[in-house]
Order: sequence, then structure tokens, then C-alpha cells
Amino acid sequence: MVDALDSLSRELLERLSVEKARPGATPSTHLVGGIVKAGAKLEALLREVVKRVAAAERVAPETLLTPIGGRPLTLHKAMAGPLAHGLKNHFAAGRAKTQVPAVQPIVDDLCAYDSRILEFIRMRNEVAKEGREPRDAHIATKRLHDLLLAFRKDAGWG
Repeated sequence: MVDALDSLSRELLERLSVEKARPGATPSTHLVGGIVKAGAKLEALLREVVKRVAAAERVAPETLLTPIGGRPLTLHKAMAGPLAHGLKNHFAAGRAKTQVPAVQPIVDDLCAYDSRILEFIRMRNEVAKEGREPRDAHIATKRLHDLLLAFRKDAGWG
């Protein structure tokens, strides 16, 4: 049986590798599409992280996603930003009762001042929704790629 974190992180890493290797002359529409595809893979990975943290905390995943005083979000419909911020807020606010070693590098990144995951999500949103030049996402893509390489290496998935 393949571990979902292994599979989802490998798929994201493969997509980021494709995007990182694109030639500079690649048409912008291809770059935007690639960034959006990578964002979808990141979203799937973050959804799995939320499931694991919620299981360890013995709470419904939606508990981690709903901002205080905010509208409830479902795990199925939550996008990358709410998934990432929900995890970050859960751990940064000290609400977490336990740590989940398998996902700790991802949680640590989300709680960092210069989070690579949050930077990529921000760039993806600016490129896909606000018309920012897609080549501007190259550094965020590389930084997320490096995080995934280290995460997989530490997990023994090389």
C-alpha cells in the first residue's frame, strides 16, 4: 500500500520539476496552466495533511479550517489558501494538542515567517487571478520544489 503523503508529495514534486525546467521562452499561457496545475497538487497534499492532523487531534477536519467567527468550510471544498492558513492558525495559536511527525516539516514551513508554501499560494493566486507575469512565480516554484525534496528525503521516499 502506497502512503498518501508519499504519493501526493511525489506528484507535486514531479509537477514542480516540470515547471522549474520550462524554458524561458515558454508561452505565458503554458506557464499559467502549469502553475495552476501545481497549485491543485499542493491543494491535494494540504488536504491530506489536514486529515492527518485532524485524526491525531481527534476532531473533524473542518474544525481546523473554520476561522474563529468565520463561515464553516468543508474539507472537500476548501482551497489551498484556507487549508494552509487553517493549519498555520491551528499550530501558531497553540490549539494543537499533539504533533504529527509525518507532516511536521510542512507544518513548520507554514508557521515560518517566510513560508515557501504560503509564498507559492500567493504567487499562484496573483498569476491566475490578478494577471501577474507568470515568470515571476519561478522563485516561489523553486523554493517549494526544494521543500518537497527535503520533505521526501527526510521521510525516506528519496
